[in-house]
Formats: sequence, C-alpha cells, structure tokens
Amino acid sequence: RLFKEQSEDLVDHVPKEREALLEREFQRVTISGEEKCGVPFTDLLDAAKSVVKALFLREKYMGLSLQSFCKTTARFLQELSEKPLETRTYEE
Repeated sequence: RLFKEQSEDLVDHVPKEREALLEREFQRVTISGEEKCGVPFTDLLDAAKSVVKALFLREKYMGLSLQSFCKTTARFLQELSEKPLETRTYEE
C-alpha cells in the first residue's frame, strides 16, 4: 500500500519545464474552396504557364548542349505535351 501511494504521488507531479513542453499551440484552418492567399487565380495560372514554358525551353537547350535533364521533370513535361519527347527536345 505504501508503494502504491508513493507511485501515485510521482504520477501527479510533473516538473514545470516538462509541462511547458507538453503544451502545444494549434492554428485552426478552414477549407472553403475560396481564394485565401490574396493572389487572383488568373495570376497564379499565368505564373504556372510561364514556369512550364521556361521548363520546356530549358529542356530544349539542355538537349542541344548534350547535358542531362531531370527525368522526373521531363516525364511531366512529356505528359503536358502532345509531341513525343525526342522530337520536342531537338525542335528548332
């Protein structure tokens, strides 16, 4: 019985330093489908199109200079393009 009372006292006692570590702050997030970033969707779409265009150009010139191009990026670009990878890379 004495051991049980001692162990209960130890369980109830938590140092303040450790208690501070156990507390967590959470930020509530709601997803509504509306724009929340402050940038119009059309601007985001234009930026994405510019990035894709730049990647196509980089892929082309990397191929012309006989340098390797990231295979993952090339695969995604190939999915965006309707031309086969070989003809698109060396097209003038």
